[in-house]
Amino acid sequence: MNRNSPHMLIRRRDIGKYSQPVAPQPVISLEGCPVCGKTTLRTENALINFPTLRLVLLFTAAIFLMSVLKASAASSPPVELAGRPVTMSLVKATGFKAVNWEPRGIKLTVEKVSLPGMPNINRLLLQNGIAPDDEAFTLIYDLNPAIKDFKDLSPGAKLQLPKIAGQHKLKLLKNMNYLVELTVDAQLRGKLNDMSDRLTEAARIFAQLPSERFALPDKHLETLKQIETLARWYVYIKKSYLQRIGPPLCRQSLQNLYAEAEGLTMLITAATASTNKLSRDDQEQISAIYHDLELVMKRYGQPLGPTWPKADVLYKVEVHVSGTDVGLIRDLRVYYIINGLFRDPPVNPPVNSSSFNQLGSDKSEKLPVKNYKIWAAHDGDPGHPLTPVTLVHVLGTEDHVNVDLSLKLNREGYNGKKHF
Repeated sequence: MNRNSPHMLIRRRDIGKYSQPVAPQPVISLEGCPVCGKTTLRTENALINFPTLRLVLLFTAAIFLMSVLKASAASSPPVELAGRPVTMSLVKATGFKAVNWEPRGIKLTVEKVSLPGMPNINRLLLQNGIAPDDEAFTLIYDLNPAIKDFKDLSPGAKLQLPKIAGQHKLKLLKNMNYLVELTVDAQLRGKLNDMSDRLTEAARIFAQLPSERFALPDKHLETLKQIETLARWYVYIKKSYLQRIGPPLCRQSLQNLYAEAEGLTMLITAATASTNKLSRDDQEQISAIYHDLELVMKRYGQPLGPTWPKADVLYKVEVHVSGTDVGLIRDLRVYYIINGLFRDPPVNPPVNSSSFNQLGSDKSEKLPVKNYKIWAAHDGDPGHPLTPVTLVHVLGTEDHVNVDLSLKLNREGYNGKKHF
């Protein structure tokens, strides 16, 4: 080592050789508080030169990583953004390989930015410490509900983006080559994945049923094929989610996917557990679920990268109820359910329908692409429709879907017969 180097530390036994004073060796240590467990950096006799400063910075980074890395957990507790629970996980910036992590002191925030010329959503997310994938895109669309397609954004447009709070922590993450991976509705996704596995096993057993077990034996091969395809679709939905290549999905779409997977699994499990025939209604319900999911699967396969996926748009469905009893119409409520989950009559067993927020005619709700059954009934009594139960297709080809319902002649309501 060059004795004239300003970074040279002088040993005590060399004091007589040089005229400059002895610089004590720096002592740098990590100390943990026995009460709170917080780790702090302690320095003693630190010589402030470049190697020492570099060591201090490395120890600072080590403290930061020790505060967030923990092998017992892989994601953070959920925080609510845009009305949905969002969890954070740590991944390597190269390859997005997962790192076991429980964040301490890391917070997810939202910033409003003005888009630059030729905006690149991936680049903006990376600058904010966020992994650019389908879940991040889902959150961006939720934060910006007016946006349907990123490619329609122009320079200067305002956009709300997720970001890791704190420039210091964000810089440390980037220096260590880490990104934060977001997951929207992780609990619901987990339930959907589990139900997908159950459906796969139930479909395998169901495939062994002979034709005489079907009320419509001439359609038993069609029913078997539909079940096989549905199970394969749900496997693909799970795989796409795990690989982070699926389309952005709003919460309603996720709930619909789970509800139909659960209903289908229960239906075919019950069929294989008994010796009874699969009824005509059962086969028709399987076909309805198949056609429902057929619409959803059109969104899978959207490319990621230079061409970003489109939003899971909600479309306005407005219902007009006609009839001579104006007072009755004013107090009616419109109910709806996914076509694949509707059973006729809806009171036996009761269908788990949803309802419009407002009473009366000419009211609307925003719904994702799907096939629905829609009807009007007394408020709080969806099991007894006062209008025909109408099949409505929300295909995403038009922003506004109009539905016309008319009061039945028998104002006592549904009589249990299929007269719709």
